[in-house]
Amino acid sequence: MRQHPPGVDGQRNRATLGKAVGLMAPGEGLRRPDGAVRFSILGPLKVTVAGTEVEVAGPRERAALAVLVAQAGEPVSVERIADALWGDDQPRSSGKAVQNLVLRLRKLLGPNLIETRTGGYVLRSARESIDARRFEDSIAEGRDAAATDPAAALSAYRAALDLWRGTPLVELEEWTPAGSERARLEELRRSAWEEAADTALTLGDHRSWVSTLETMVTDEPLRERRWVQLMLALYRCGRQADALRAYQRARVALSELGLEPGPELQAAERGELT
Repeated sequence: MRQHPPGVDGQRNRATLGKAVGLMAPGEGLRRPDGAVRFSILGPLKVTVAGTEVEVAGPRERAALAVLVAQAGEPVSVERIADALWGDDQPRSSGKAVQNLVLRLRKLLGPNLIETRTGGYVLRSARESIDARRFEDSIAEGRDAAATDPAAALSAYRAALDLWRGTPLVELEEWTPAGSERARLEELRRSAWEEAADTALTLGDHRSWVSTLETMVTDEPLRERRWVQLMLALYRCGRQADALRAYQRARVALSELGLEPGPELQAAERGELT
């Protein structure tokens, strides 16, 4: 990402932020806890204010903010932030270094977004201000609507999946807790794609989903549910031969790990699920 030089661009960032979140006169703080500030961690960290991106320069600042965003609303100890930033190679003055990083973030984001708590800090941000939380909520909305309003469910799944821009929490690639959260979010994303496909097939939208399902089975050939969905879409498009070829492709992929097609995939091969 292009870095802004100090001076005019930095002043513009702060002016934009101040206007959007309601900054008062210097020293008076914010009128609201988080205003229009939004945080995105489903990809490289991004901070936007009223739709305008505000650059967080410096890998340490970005990593520290990523930790706080990932645990927004919960106190995060100075030691935990230091562990995320340096691991076993922490500088002797890591506590002071974390304090300085938070100070720089406050200068950018405003003094009240990051609160000091005993031994640490907490990011004050509404759930809807963080893309990962909106992602989870949209999936829950889709699941709630799937049985009664599949069109609304599909719209919710699409809204959730559209939030992804890349690898989550990429600034914390070496930090084990971030790896666990990343794996959880990525598995939720996989399931969301499959649930969206099921919903689309329920709506009879099989033709437009064939290419998407082809990509899905190519990306993760061991997820049998995707093969079943692809076969159903192909059958419903009148492409029985292609559906049977998809079954053979699935069988080959599974056999590489010594696995056999499961009952649902076998039923799809017999044409019992169309």
